[in-house]
Amino acid sequence: MHIPAAPLLPIGLAAILALSGCSDKTGNGTDGVNTPNNDGGPGSIEITAPLQGEIVLTRTATVEGRASNLSQVRINGQTAPVQGGAFSLGIALPEGDQTIVVEADNAETRSVDVQVDLTPPKIQIDTPDRGQFIVLGQDDRLLIRGQVSDAGLGVKALTLNGQPVDLRGDGSFEVVTAPQIGLNVMELVATDRAERKSQTTRGAIYGEFTPFDRPSSDAIEARVDTSAFAVIEEAMIDLLQGDTLNELLTANLPPSDSFRILGVEVERAAIDLIPLDGRLQVRADLFGLALRVQIGNGAQGTISANPAEVQADVYVTLTESGSIQARTQGVEVNLRAFDVDFGEELDQGVVDALEVILRSVAENGMTALLEQFVVGDLFDPSLFDQEITLLGITLPFDIQLNTITISTNGIDLKGDVDIDVPAAPGALPSPGVLRTPSAPPAGRPSRMVRLSVADDMLNKMFAQAWRGGILNLEVRELLGEDGVLPIDLNVGALSLLVGNELKEHAPSDTPVDVNLRPLLPPVVTPLAEADRQMRVQFADLLLDLAFAPEGGQPSRWATVAIVLTLDVGVRLDENGELSLDFDIDVSADVEDEPLFDLDDEKVETVVQSLFESLPAILGRDGLSGLFDLGSVSILGIGLDEVAAHADGPSGDYISIDADLIATPADP
Repeated sequence: MHIPAAPLLPIGLAAILALSGCSDKTGNGTDGVNTPNNDGGPGSIEITAPLQGEIVLTRTATVEGRASNLSQVRINGQTAPVQGGAFSLGIALPEGDQTIVVEADNAETRSVDVQVDLTPPKIQIDTPDRGQFIVLGQDDRLLIRGQVSDAGLGVKALTLNGQPVDLRGDGSFEVVTAPQIGLNVMELVATDRAERKSQTTRGAIYGEFTPFDRPSSDAIEARVDTSAFAVIEEAMIDLLQGDTLNELLTANLPPSDSFRILGVEVERAAIDLIPLDGRLQVRADLFGLALRVQIGNGAQGTISANPAEVQADVYVTLTESGSIQARTQGVEVNLRAFDVDFGEELDQGVVDALEVILRSVAENGMTALLEQFVVGDLFDPSLFDQEITLLGITLPFDIQLNTITISTNGIDLKGDVDIDVPAAPGALPSPGVLRTPSAPPAGRPSRMVRLSVADDMLNKMFAQAWRGGILNLEVRELLGEDGVLPIDLNVGALSLLVGNELKEHAPSDTPVDVNLRPLLPPVVTPLAEADRQMRVQFADLLLDLAFAPEGGQPSRWATVAIVLTLDVGVRLDENGELSLDFDIDVSADVEDEPLFDLDDEKVETVVQSLFESLPAILGRDGLSGLFDLGSVSILGIGLDEVAAHADGPSGDYISIDADLIATPADP
């Protein structure tokens, strides 16, 4: 019988392959791994890291594995030694889907597929542009349009202020929202499939706007409770101690051909200020008032009263310009214990004339006291022309009162505020100053006085400063002569933080300028928190970094967009003056890199750290200098206790309640 030979070949090949320990399968499973042996036969390779389908997040991937009967392997063409049956080698991989191949001359090739993701997704905003103003009634919607892309594994999700955004197939998106009155910050966060995140922001101010040259209406209110008058009286009396009262009386002595007045003495004074409906009643008791006089025949003596009681009314009205004018009316004098002592009998007509002189001295002296201390100091019109120091620049402001009310409850004042700052050359376009709806503060002050400032006034102050270029700053100017940064602003120091690319474009000792360029004015919002009373928020605040070689032109190498939030608290410092504390929150994203690519995350981290460290760098004195509230001195009265809070039914005012203390005059 004839048996064909052909079928024997497959059987023979299978037997040979089985004896050699090889398989026709590939990969890293047990079916495809050579069994180690010591007889010098074929080698084997197993890849232990990275695993099949693993996501690699670094530019260099470490490939590890085991090998037998091999002295070296090649990993994507690079030789790696095998020591103790193991190999390891770091290889550079481009972004995207990659294959790692491990091979040797005497072993079957192994491979794994990985996904390399080196960069976070990119967000491109087409609309809105940075620095947007949206006028209420003209466009009451906010359109955010753009596209997200990712060079690695692709985009997983996009959120707008924490809410998911639908993405089209090409990564584009479009969202329409209803803006809120004030500053709207749009924070977009993209996440790729490797869980890398990137974020970018846009700001827009929405609402009603008033012209820059129009005063801020209902901007300020002041309330003085009746309990404050005891301190005012104490301060006035303190000012009158010593020779002040004597000088006032002497300066107002009536001239006479029949009498020569040799001097005036007064032991002490007591003053009462009584608020009544429509007027302020002032009463002074001059104890031990005595005039030494010489009459026509040469006789010298003393005329006296103890006390001389003087009373008058002070009426306060407003001028057309919104200032204050005060006048005294109805001065009355009562001489208690009137006495004439010349050591001899005087004609009654002479005694009557001496009484008229003493009465005239008391009346004229009281009028002078009212004009200098009550009308002159307490209702001084110049008190309403003040100034604030903002970042070292003086901003004058004019309070234009529209209401002043004196009643048995105290004194109430209301007014508008005008702040006039010329526009800087090249000032950015703006529809004006943000105006928010407001309702007046409610209730009496919890302490002796209350000062309420509307957020509209603060927004006007910041908007005028922004328009005038005051907020365009160089960081060294912000710090001042005594401010010290944790790092030097030069190429060598910054390259340690943001990357060596800097040193490839400029020597290490090259200074770096850091300039602030706000595209929107800051917006103020009162806060209801106990220790922080207002929030000042900057959006679309650009920070430019530039090489600044000595004698050369600056060369900008990066621009970072910042959202900066300052939560501000009002406090009373050890000198009895108002100053401020800050909490700072910062987010940053790289807007532009005109010269070379940088690690955006590193740049953003450096910028955030710089701003977050400002309170510690500047210290309390430095922070007070950033927003110096100044001080207003009236009759030497200081502040004793201070409590600040958001006020009004809708929280549109920041109110400061304070007790007063009479500061002793210098001896």
